[in-house]
Amino acid sequence: MKTLTFEEANGQNRKDELESMKGVTLGDYFYIDVEDGSFLAFEVSENGRQKVNTAGEKVYLLISRDAELNGGGYIGWIGDDFC
Repeated sequence: MKTLTFEEANGQNRKDELESMKGVTLGDYFYIDVEDGSFLAFEVSENGRQKVNTAGEKVYLLISRDAELNGGGYIGWIGDDFC
């Protein structure tokens, strides 16, 4: 397996999104039901407290899987309004 740098990859995330995920702790997981299936999400803490966005609202880590491994999928933050 060859690893790529952020600049070499065709990623689905912005670099600042990925940087904001460093050092967080994953907690309980749950699934969010959407029209075309379901998404895996995790409660997330940072420095022992629930992670929040700049508005002070709780956020969760969403994992959108790409089962075919063909470059799709997404990992990112969602709020209670998405849940």
